Amino acid sequence: MGQPNMHVEDIPQRTSTNLTVDGHEFHPGNVTHRVHFVGSRLFYDVVGAGTSSDPLGNIYVGISLFTGGVETVDRKVGH
Repeated sequence: MGQPNMHVEDIPQRTSTNLTVDGHEFHPGNVTHRVHFVGSRLFYDVVGAGTSSDPLGNIYVGISLFTGGVETVDRKVGH
C-alpha cells in the first residue's frame, strides 16, 4: 500500500486539505486548514470529518498537533 493520505493545496483560497484514502484507519476522512484575516488579526481554521471511536480525544490531540503549524503560519503571514 502507498501513502494513506493525500494532500491538496488551494493557494488562491489559502486552504490545505489532508484526505485519507482507502486503507487508512480513519478512512473516509478529511481535515481542511484555512488561513484568513479579519482586520489585522490572523485566524487559522481547522475543520475535519472522519471516523473515530474517540472524537473528543481527537480534538485534544489535534490541538496539540496543529499548534506548531499555527505558530508557523503566524510568523509567515501574521501582522
